[in-house]
Amino acid sequence: MPEPITRRRFLRNASLAALLAAGIELSPAELFALPPGAARRYLEALDRAMASIERTEISKIDRAARLIADRLVAGRHLYITDDTGALASEGLGRAGGLMLIRGLPGGLEGIQAGDILLLGSRRADNPALADTARRAKESDMALITLSPKGRLSASADIALINHAPPSGGSVEIEGLPAKAGPVSGVLNAVLLWTLTASLIDVLLQRGHKPHIWKSIKLTGAKEFNEAALSETARTRM
Repeated sequence: MPEPITRRRFLRNASLAALLAAGIELSPAELFALPPGAARRYLEALDRAMASIERTEISKIDRAARLIADRLVAGRHLYITDDTGALASEGLGRAGGLMLIRGLPGGLEGIQAGDILLLGSRRADNPALADTARRAKESDMALITLSPKGRLSASADIALINHAPPSGGSVEIEGLPAKAGPVSGVLNAVLLWTLTASLIDVLLQRGHKPHIWKSIKLTGAKEFNEAALSETARTRM
């Protein structure tokens, strides 16, 4: 039997904006009990995904950091690429990021056996990146993927799963036929910076101090970065 349209049911299903537009006065208790707006629901979706990352991916992130550190100390290089360029842009030349990371060259020119590739994707299955993954493995690169779980992650030596919903969007909004608010790109950045923090920690524990980009907003950043880049080219750290 359908639930009767009571005040409680009406308030549960109405948006705050609609209630205010209708001139309906709410008690403090009713205001507190209102469902969260779309902005908060988006943040809650991110919270849930990051909680899943913390619960299931941290050990893999630390293992990936140790693998990368082993290869870097042995003289190999760390590369990054992704499906849209957004993750590579996040990882390259960013204040607080590693100077030693490189963009993947077209055709994998100059790649050496033992180099490492961070391969990011907002989608679980990406034919173009599947080809990149295949060529990286054929070149004896270590492959670390940052993506939803799928065929691409299955090809990795270590797969870091971003736990984004398969629908793409994360928030149901009344009047829309599909969920809004994608989180996959944000979560890939979370994986990248979590891995970066772990890698820096491992390198320092082994007596290697990697160089970090200094923000150009800070005094002396240009001179600092130029000197650090020169040292990075010499030491590969």
